[in-house]
Amino acid sequence: MTNTSHTNVPNDEASAQTSLPEGVTGTEDWFLTHAAMHVLVEAGDAVPLSTILPDFVHHLGIWWLRYSDGWIAIEEPGLNARLDRCRADVAGRRPE
Repeated sequence: MTNTSHTNVPNDEASAQTSLPEGVTGTEDWFLTHAAMHVLVEAGDAVPLSTILPDFVHHLGIWWLRYSDGWIAIEEPGLNARLDRCRADVAGRRPE
């Protein structure tokens, strides 16, 4: 993955594609459009942290953060681990 700074996020839908189901488009491997994430969530390929915390979604083994232009992959392993623990807490169990 590359830089996750939102100041460098492309808005061009024709940019390079990430590993998404057929018919779903993102732009870079670290950025997804809102439309792409919606399709992934509806298909069950991406899972929000909870219904009350929909700004964090788990997809492709990492967490994604919503912002005004789309979704940015969270590359920080420590933050991903903390979000995994939060998801387990919300579900009433701790990860192993």
